[in-house]
This record gives sequence, structure tokens and C-alpha cells, in this order.
Amino acid sequence: MLTQEIRKSLDIADLNQLKCDLNCLQPVDVGEYITQLPEKQRAIAFRLLNKDQAIDVFEYLPTEVQEDLINSLHDAQVVDLVEEMSPDERAYLFDELPAGVVKRLLQQLSPEQRQATATILESPGVQEVIKIMTPATISSGMMPINVATDLYFASPIVGAAAGFNYANLLVQTPLGIISNIILLPLLPTFAKLSHPDNWEELKLRIRQGLLLTAVTMLPLGALMVSLSVPIVQIVYQRGAFKQEATQLVSSLLIAYGIGMFVYLGRDVLVRVFYALGDGQTPFKISIFNIVLNAVLDLILVEPFGAPGLVLATVGVNCSSMLMLLFLLNRKLNGLPWQEWCLPILGLTVGSIIAGLASFGTLVASRQVLGKPDLISLLIELSISAFVGIGVFAIIASRMNIPEVNIFVIKMQQKFLKKNIR
Repeated sequence: MLTQEIRKSLDIADLNQLKCDLNCLQPVDVGEYITQLPEKQRAIAFRLLNKDQAIDVFEYLPTEVQEDLINSLHDAQVVDLVEEMSPDERAYLFDELPAGVVKRLLQQLSPEQRQATATILESPGVQEVIKIMTPATISSGMMPINVATDLYFASPIVGAAAGFNYANLLVQTPLGIISNIILLPLLPTFAKLSHPDNWEELKLRIRQGLLLTAVTMLPLGALMVSLSVPIVQIVYQRGAFKQEATQLVSSLLIAYGIGMFVYLGRDVLVRVFYALGDGQTPFKISIFNIVLNAVLDLILVEPFGAPGLVLATVGVNCSSMLMLLFLLNRKLNGLPWQEWCLPILGLTVGSIIAGLASFGTLVASRQVLGKPDLISLLIELSISAFVGIGVFAIIASRMNIPEVNIFVIKMQQKFLKKNIR
């Protein structure tokens, strides 16, 4: 990593010293330095690198910086860079660059290298990846449109924009951790089972993904709903963050908690479509959701205020999940709806009961502990969360759901490994 001290020592005005310094640093650090330079100075710094260092550094530069350098360097320098790359690396670079730049670079390669690169670019595997990733990339880029729409409707509400940020931080932390545990292993598993001969096994894996999502996100959402106030008080309420801000952020946290399962469940289903080589369906649903989000914002902001905008997002995620399930049912020649819906419904009821138990424990503990301070809030939150998790664990264990047993075994293995270490 390029430290502040090293960055200060690299003086673009002293070219001789800069040349010596840049050729001694790691390529990744030089790439970071060049990326942060003004556009006109990037080519100057890059020309100071020796040939081997320049080739290594080029691969660490963002695509837009690579394009700027290609346009500013002499053809001979560009040829040296591109020729030293492997065909795979050239194909990856060319796929990211505009067509005009790619045409110019291909013309400067030798016939053998041009043919090798073109073969990779035209191979069915690469084209299939491009076919899937292009709509997936565009879909992910549509999320800021929904955020901008929410902020537009939130602008008349005092403190709403800041409240969204505070509540979102509380939600994204556990959501990010759990999504990595559940989602990362799923995509390669789904991809291996994408052939029609393996669809029965694929349906089983989809069920596992959805039920693992349910067994983690439903009780977590219930606890966030029932314990939203002490969570916000412990994390935020101090200094300028007063009781009014706590009420706003806790109401937003309740709305986020309601939709945690569908948020992650939708991501599971999207990955199934990608594994099946279908990037168009999630893309089309994302386009529809932009309109749906605006309509729901308009409807819900008046009666519910800022939490209504979060509930609109929950509604969009519910709509996405239902549409994906309906289309997946057609694509996979039917889904075992009863086998999927009944366990999820049971876990939902169990989570509601756990949330009520947790909230009742919170009320009772406040009667005992009296006026809340930081210590008493921590005690209340810990006891209430423990009761809620315990109630849910008892209910879930009585349901004899295989995915629950899988989750418990995985958690036991993780904790046992940590204890052994």
C-alpha cells in the first residue's frame, strides 16, 4: 500500500529522482500513484518507468487510466506494452476498451498475436461470460437510480437522508457478513448443476440457499424490529444525536428489518439465473423495479414518512423475488412449492414469536433496571437478544428442517476450530 510518507516523497517536479523512486517501488504502488495523478501528468510519470516495470504497472491501472495512457503514448511504446501481455490478458483489456482503441491496438500487433487474441475474444466461453456480465453490470448500475428516487421523496423530511445512512450501516454490517457466508459458495454450486440433467439437484441446492437465508435473516430481522430502539441508543445516541434522531433511525431500522429476508433471498435467485446463463431476466426485472420503486415511494411516503420509503424498497425486493420464482418455475419445469414454502412460513412464524419474546424481555428488563444508561442498555439488549435467539432456536429445532441442522453443524465447526486454535 502506498503510504502517505512515500506519496509525499514522489515529486513530479523532480523527474530524475521520481524515475529512480518509481522503478524501485512495487508495481501495485506505482499504479496507485499514477492513478491519483492529474491526467496530464500520468503519461509523464509512466514514461519514466523502465520497460519491465511499465508492463507490470500497466496491469494494475484502472481501465480508464489505461485508455488515457494508450491515447497519449507513442505507438511504439503501446506496442511494447501490449505485446508483452499474454493473449488472455490482452483479451481482458480489449474487452474493457472502446472499439476504436481496440481496433488501433489490434492493428499494431503481429499477425500471430492478433490471431491469438482474436481467438480468445471470439471463443464461445468468453462470449457467454460477456453475454451474462453485460446486463449484470448494467443492473448493478441501476441501484443508484433507486437511491436517487428515494432521496428525492425524502428531501422534504427533516433528517431523513442522514437517518437512511445511519440505519443502513446497522443493517449492512450483519447482512454483508451473512451474505458472504451464504452467497459466495452458491454460485459455483449452481453453475455446476446448470445442465438440464442436474436440475433436480439444482432445485435442492436452491432450496438450501433460500432456507439458509431464512434461518439467518428472519430471526435477525425480527430482533432488529423488536430491539431497534436500544440498538440505536447504544450505537449512536450521544452528543448531537438526540432522542428525536433515535426515534427516526429506529423506525427506519424496523422497516429494514422487515425486508432482510427478501433482500438476500432475491440475491440467491439472481445467482441461479446467472448460473443458468441468463443475465437478461434479472436485467429486465431491474428496469421494471425502477418504475415500481417510484410508484411505491409516492404511495407510501405520505402515510408512513421516511420508513415508507424503506418499505417501498422492501416491496420492490418482494416483487423481484416473486417474479424470479415464477420465471424460475417455468425455466426449471416446475418447483416444489410446498417443500419450499412451508418451512419458510414456519421459520417466519417462529421469528415473529422470537421477536415478541425479545420485546417482552426488553420491557421487563427496563422495569427492573430503571432509567437506561449505557451499561443497563447493554444488559437489556444482551438479555433480550439471547431470549429471542433461544426461542427461535427451540422452534426451529422442533421443525426438523435439514437446512437448519446444516447451519448448526457449520456454526459448531467454525466455533470448534476457533476454540482449538
